[in-house]
Amino acid sequence: MRFSLLFGLAALGGQLGVHARALSDQSNHIDDVTLDKRAGGGPPGGVPRPPKPPTTSPGRPGNGVTISPKGAKFVDSWEVRSGQDTADVIQVSGCKAKRELPLEVGLTQHLAKRAPDGLTGPEWQRVFAAIEKAIPSTFTGKITIYFAGGISGEALGARLTAADGDYLIKGGLYPDQTEVNTLEDAISDALNDPEIADLAAKLGPDYMNDEVGKLIEGPGRVYVEDNSHDSAYSGTKFEAFHMVYDMQLFMKVTRMTESAARGEGILPNDVADARAFLPRAIAQNGGALTVSDLKTLGERIGLTADEAQKEFSNSIKYVDPQMSAFGDDVKNWVKEAGC
Repeated sequence: MRFSLLFGLAALGGQLGVHARALSDQSNHIDDVTLDKRAGGGPPGGVPRPPKPPTTSPGRPGNGVTISPKGAKFVDSWEVRSGQDTADVIQVSGCKAKRELPLEVGLTQHLAKRAPDGLTGPEWQRVFAAIEKAIPSTFTGKITIYFAGGISGEALGARLTAADGDYLIKGGLYPDQTEVNTLEDAISDALNDPEIADLAAKLGPDYMNDEVGKLIEGPGRVYVEDNSHDSAYSGTKFEAFHMVYDMQLFMKVTRMTESAARGEGILPNDVADARAFLPRAIAQNGGALTVSDLKTLGERIGLTADEAQKEFSNSIKYVDPQMSAFGDDVKNWVKEAGC
């Protein structure tokens, strides 16, 4: 299985003078620094994946993606519809004979440009409350989910808003189908709650989805449930946690690689999210992640050791350009990955 969750992407040709933000491994603070283009050949990519066919349902990032011929821009209808400036998307392509870290983007400017889109943390809390209210009174259990991606990134200050919620529902290897159906119905019914009418207008029908839950292999689901403790929402019939951060980091980096391999570009939001997840993954691990840790994370989303090495190695330097958060074993592992 591959990590192929795709948000709306767009690529910009040409060279940009930019500012990157470097990770501070002591906190979530990201300092502005200038990142010069490295000498060399083409930018990194990863294991090629066939492009997904465009979808047409409105209102959610990733829908309406148009795959243009090589060299043309990739235009996402959500970006265009919301009037967003897509010029900050990192243009990359599949892995070539030579590798190069392409110019990064001024993440501060990026976050400001995309701030009007999606929902803020307090707005998401209102949505979660509406979801809980939509759970029938006859339901006597408690539904637990684990968020991965934008909602966690927003909570950590990596972005100002999140456009949708990717989640895994609790239930070990075999989630209870009654809980799955109850949650899906409540998510849909919440859009009709007049108390969040102002927010529902910003959300598409798939504003909450369990694609990330389908990605994680059985034992990985148990790992997530046993190790995810940061609360995202706490209610009587419904609660949510932020997924354990080493999983979030690995999945985010993998998605960057696969986006690059398809020539679709890398959203700076993904870079910012991963930079927020990295120090927390280290703290949670009790020290720097090792090669063994990374291989195990790959197994949890269905990757072989070789696939995990390539997919992690081709994009981690967007997150930590100097690899300062990793030991020599991981640095050598990344170098050995080649292209």
